[in-house]
Amino acid sequence: MSAVMSAMLRAATQEVTTLSAAALAKDAQLPSAAEEPHAAAALQLTSGAAAAAAAAASSTGGRVNQAGPGGTLNIPVLVHSANPPLAHTSPYFLSPQPRGALSSLVPKALAAAQPGELTVAVRAVGLNFRDVLNVLGMYPGDPGDPGGDCSGVVVGGAGHAPGTPVFGLAVGSLGTCVHCSPLTMVPLPPGCVSFEEAATMPTVFSTVHMVLSSATALAAGEAVFLPAAAGGVGLAALQLARAQGAKLVATAGSPSKRALLRGLG
Repeated sequence: MSAVMSAMLRAATQEVTTLSAAALAKDAQLPSAAEEPHAAAALQLTSGAAAAAAAAASSTGGRVNQAGPGGTLNIPVLVHSANPPLAHTSPYFLSPQPRGALSSLVPKALAAAQPGELTVAVRAVGLNFRDVLNVLGMYPGDPGDPGGDCSGVVVGGAGHAPGTPVFGLAVGSLGTCVHCSPLTMVPLPPGCVSFEEAATMPTVFSTVHMVLSSATALAAGEAVFLPAAAGGVGLAALQLARAQGAKLVATAGSPSKRALLRGLG
């Protein structure tokens, strides 16, 4: 079972003590699911807990799909956060105070920009594993404030005109605004990608460009071996290598990831 699903099941049983959770092996979408028998899981509840969960879902507008003995529930529900909205009206960013848990993130007022800096109103942030390690205090050295890959709209400063949609790298971008070097931001191509899509690109595509274009000078017709090609850097490498006319050989570590790569050609 994946670590994410395992953690979800453990958290569910801790939060609602009446639940009896068990993993059900199920992967109907992949013909080779035998290679990874726990690729997907469902939450199986006792009959009493199933009834209680169904009532709760009904009260919140959720839809309940039940199947099998004991009541296997799938409850898609979108509800408002119980936390009050942030009262900050001035620009802020999130900072771990102290590091060690995701719940330690608190808003801090954004200081004034330094001469030569660009100020961007953040529209989307691409979270990396580095950000998780940063907040948890597991990253070596001082990684600075969380947030790096981002996109947004210029509101002032040097390098780009106000109102220009941009994307790039800005440390501490996990907030409403960020100050950064204008050299790490570029204009967003009009009509090509959304703010959310653009925020996923800077780190992975910069890494791939450095490897395939600067370090190796990949040429059309050359063969490229890409291990772990279903990850962020791997998917970016597939796109850049294909655009440069390379012959691709890629690997991935699970049936679902290999199915993704086959679907991409």
